[in-house]
Amino acid sequence: MERISRYILIAIAIIVASLFIPDFYRKATEKNIRAPFATYSSVNKDFIIFRRTNADIKWVDTKGNKYTLEEYEKLVPLTYYRQLLADGTMPDTIDGIAIDTKELQKNRIHFRFKPKQLDVPSLGLYPLFESASGRVSLSLPTDMFRIVNSGIEFLDAQTNTLNVEKSETFTKQMKSAGFVFPAKWICGNPSVRKAYDEGYFIKDSNNAIYHLKMAKGVPVIHNTAIESDKDIITVIPYEVATHEFYGFAIGKDNSFYVLSTDNYKLIKLPVENFNAKESSLQVFGNLMYRNIIVTNKDNMHCYVTNRDYKLVDEYHETWKTAEETTAGKAAEYLFPLTINMTSKYSSVINPVSKYSLLSIPFNIIVLIVYIVLLIRRKSDIKLYIPEIIIIVFTGWLGLIAIAMFPKARRMKQSMIKDSSHTRG
Repeated sequence: MERISRYILIAIAIIVASLFIPDFYRKATEKNIRAPFATYSSVNKDFIIFRRTNADIKWVDTKGNKYTLEEYEKLVPLTYYRQLLADGTMPDTIDGIAIDTKELQKNRIHFRFKPKQLDVPSLGLYPLFESASGRVSLSLPTDMFRIVNSGIEFLDAQTNTLNVEKSETFTKQMKSAGFVFPAKWICGNPSVRKAYDEGYFIKDSNNAIYHLKMAKGVPVIHNTAIESDKDIITVIPYEVATHEFYGFAIGKDNSFYVLSTDNYKLIKLPVENFNAKESSLQVFGNLMYRNIIVTNKDNMHCYVTNRDYKLVDEYHETWKTAEETTAGKAAEYLFPLTINMTSKYSSVINPVSKYSLLSIPFNIIVLIVYIVLLIRRKSDIKLYIPEIIIIVFTGWLGLIAIAMFPKARRMKQSMIKDSSHTRG
């Protein structure tokens, strides 16, 4: 029992060491990689790349021309129009299009997607706003809805009692529209910090996607008729002042779409290198263009489209990852086992372990040192076979754990006695 307890403690020590020591090493050696940011200029029809280093901030185009902040703002007037208006340098027209301040504000889009958004715990309760209240601002309802096997249920938020009449009304209307309970996923924007409400997009048991909202207390439900072969895994509602789309959608094959208000038409964005589980994506829109930036850990791809999402130009850039640096490569040899409890791609604790085969030669060196120490102490190597196996696979981390929990003296004495008794 004592021997088993010792090995359990050694295992725990190795796990703790694999969790904290590689992380400390990474923080001490890793340089902060700041991805460049590219903006398409409506003036010179070129990308202006923003770079931030520890000592300097630079704006440079694809030809290598450098710009000051003031020069940069003049090259992207559709974005920095307020500053240019204040300076009196805002052009009256761009490419023959008259510039109207209200239209500039109305056509601004700033959408961000991060992989964490796909991995967020849900309580399964959602507020359904009144979308036709006539009020300027939205207000939170007094109830929350959930979807169960039998239908949709509305629960009073204060008393936790079921509103039977409202639940039956909405369930009947959804079934009449063809919705098959229960739901596979529910997507919405449960925030009052938006100009208007478009309700929720819900995938039913038959993989059909429905659009549900409430207008003047009455359920409004539509089958979007989005093709099932698109295999949409989520819809991200994003309310814009132009009401030109409901938001964005992601397919299982990592296709990224704009969900148009024109009969729920899906418009595929011309982006590559997008992986919903690892890539961040930003959409910046103005009166003339849509600037789409896909950022991965080692590359950035910027795509510019017109208002119809037809590709106009693109810019790509790559850089070394932390693993490709000298310190990152050294870590592969130094740390046989690395454990991470969290990930920048997830919002929940999700332990992930990684074993490096490159560490085995270094582990062998550590093992040789350990065996030499055993020989010098005139120890019976046969009694240390488990420790030898541990060091082969865990290297110096295992050696530290073994040193922290050495063999008990009485265990050694017992072995010696048993050995002498056998000889006698």
